[in-house]
Amino acid sequence: MWLVVRCTATALVLTSPGWIGADDATLTRLKVEGRPAWRALEESATSRSWTGRVTDEVQKPGEAKVPGRYHNIEVAVRRRPDRLAFEAHRKELPDKQSAAHSAIVFNPTYSFIATKPQLTTKNWSLSNLAVSEAEAVRMRDGVELEHGWLIAPHRFYAGVRMDEWFDQPFVKLLHADTVREDDRELVRATFDFTLPADPNRTALQGEAVYDPGRGWAMLRRVISRPKASDEAKIQYAASEPSPLAWERVTVTSKLPSRELIKTFTIESISQDPTPDESYTLPAYGLPEIGAPRDDQAGGQTPPTPPPSWRWGWIGLAAFSVVGLCLAATAVYRKRRTA
Repeated sequence: MWLVVRCTATALVLTSPGWIGADDATLTRLKVEGRPAWRALEESATSRSWTGRVTDEVQKPGEAKVPGRYHNIEVAVRRRPDRLAFEAHRKELPDKQSAAHSAIVFNPTYSFIATKPQLTTKNWSLSNLAVSEAEAVRMRDGVELEHGWLIAPHRFYAGVRMDEWFDQPFVKLLHADTVREDDRELVRATFDFTLPADPNRTALQGEAVYDPGRGWAMLRRVISRPKASDEAKIQYAASEPSPLAWERVTVTSKLPSRELIKTFTIESISQDPTPDESYTLPAYGLPEIGAPRDDQAGGQTPPTPPPSWRWGWIGLAAFSVVGLCLAATAVYRKRRTA
C-alpha cells in the first residue's frame, strides 16, 4: 500500500524500497503521473488482440546478416483479463523437430498446447493439457518468459505489470531523470535487479525510457549482464497517440560471438472482445474436457500427452528479452497469490 504524504522537492516518503535512489522531482513524476497511467494501460491491454510477423537475423563480427532459425513466423495474440491465446505459424520448417503451427491457450478452467506438425496438416493435435492450478502457472510462466516481448510488448518484464514493477523486492531503482530525444521530453529510469533463486546472485542492470506524452508508454528497455545485453525498442504509429498503438518491436541481443536481431512487426490490433469459446479446446477442433468421444459412450477427459512440447514448439524461446528472469517470476507469483 502506498503512503500518501505531503512532500517537497527535497523530501519524499515512500513505502516501497524499490523507489529508493531516484532524484525527488522525477521520482514524484514516476509515482504520481506514471503509476496511474501504467495501471490504465494495463487494464486496456488485457482485452486486446493483435497479429504480426516475426523475423530473426544473426550477424557475426565482420559478416553479413543471415536469417535465423526462427525467421518469418506469423504470430497471433488474443487476450482477456483471465484468458490468453498465443499462436505461432511457420512458413517453412527448419528441421524435423519443429512444429509448423502451435497454439498455447489459457482459460480459468484449464490450459493446453495444440500443434500441427506439418505445414499442410489440417487438424490440431493436443500436445499438453494442464488442469491443475500449479501446472497452469508453470505453463504461463514459461510463455511469459519465452514470448514476453510478443504477448506483452508494453512491459519491461512480461510477468510483472508495469504499475507494479518498481514495487518488487528484487528491483532497486538507482536513478531517474528527464532526457530529450527527437524533441520529446522523456523519463529514463535505471535500476538493479537480481534473481532471488540464483545461487551466484548475479547482478543485472536495467534501463527503461518512458514517454509521458504517450500515456507513459515504454519506448526502450535494456537489460545488461556480464558479457551480454538485450535492448528492445518499441515503435508506435505516428498517427495514433495511444500507448498501445504498437507498430514494431525490435530486440537486439549482443553476445560475445554474435548479434541477434529479432523484429515483431504488428499488422493489426483489435479492441473487439473475443468470445470465451475461442479459448477452449473445441475452438481448435478438439473434444472439450468431459465431452464424450466418438468411440466412447460416456464423457472422458482428453488424455494428457507427455510433456515433450518444451523441446518442440517452444523454439521461440530464443526470442526472450528477459529469459534469465525465471526465478523472479516464480517469487513474484507466489507472493501475489499468497
